[in-house]
Amino acid sequence: MNLSSRTVLASGQKPVEVFGPFPEIEDELLSPHRTFWSGENAGGGYMATVK
Repeated sequence: MNLSSRTVLASGQKPVEVFGPFPEIEDELLSPHRTFWSGENAGGGYMATVK
């Protein structure tokens, strides 16, 4: 899938307002994601196939 986040958010049923970036809290916000996606949770338990 090659869609920009703007395209995805604009295509939803409700308006979405995005704030940021916030470089002063970037490390704090990314920290839990770094550990989540590097361990056994990588992939979130979902698998996608392209036909």
